Amino acid sequence: SEELMDLFDLKIFIDTPDDVRFERRMNRDINERNRTQEGVRNQWEVQVLPMHKKYVENTINSANIIVSKNDDFDDVAKKILTEIKEL
Repeated sequence: SEELMDLFDLKIFIDTPDDVRFERRMNRDINERNRTQEGVRNQWEVQVLPMHKKYVENTINSANIIVSKNDDFDDVAKKILTEIKEL
């Protein structure tokens, strides 16, 4: 919500494609949480993806910095440090 966003001095959105997020979740949940592929996929489709669309995705519009997988890590780190120093 806008009220929540107003509480932060710096907002960083890490823009990761759905397929990458799903693959990471699948690997984590199977390997670290002993879940089944079917269970992970069901939770993704029923809960995770709809809640991301509803609550997370639109926060990109409030972000001071948007990080995507194509960004150079050093450039992003410098940009974040610059923003922090200006606070």
